[in-house]
Amino acid sequence: MMNAHKFVADKGIEEAKRVLDRAHWENIAYSNGFYYSQSCSENDVNLGELKQVVESVYLVNEFDDLEQAKSWLPDMDDMPWQVKGSERKFMKDELKRSITDYELVQAYKNGEA
Repeated sequence: MMNAHKFVADKGIEEAKRVLDRAHWENIAYSNGFYYSQSCSENDVNLGELKQVVESVYLVNEFDDLEQAKSWLPDMDDMPWQVKGSERKFMKDELKRSITDYELVQAYKNGEA
């Protein structure tokens, strides 16, 4: 199965979003214009993973760039959020995951992964 990070790096975020927008969610894989209810080949990309990566790229882009997103991490525990502690931790964990996803997409783009 193709890595979702590689798919986004190769095809771009807009193509990944288009694939997700056209998917029926009983389908779990996509390849070469077709949706499948199971993975059939190494060229298939898992739609759930693709959705996570797309959401991650959009979240990091909300901060303008990767370095800005990273700069928020150290202070997230001390910020006066309107949410309870466990939700604050979840938000920090989500940003960490998004940064990791974003960095993996960039590594594939640069031929480093």
